[in-house]
Amino acid sequence: MKPFYELASEHTQWTDEDPEEFLELGEWERAVATNPSFAFLSDPEEDIYTLEDGKPVDPLSERPLSDGELC
Repeated sequence: MKPFYELASEHTQWTDEDPEEFLELGEWERAVATNPSFAFLSDPEEDIYTLEDGKPVDPLSERPLSDGELC
């Protein structure tokens, strides 16, 4: 099974023909943070994971990290 980032890059075409078509990173973050569609994520019922759950993994290689190792 391929990692998500590889699948996404296979199905995404990047172009620099019209840079105004894309949001700057800060604009994108602001849009997501203020979008009411995601308001439910602030509900305590949605906070189901803790640092004690499972083990951390490297997001690129998807391999488990050892204690104290940072990705």
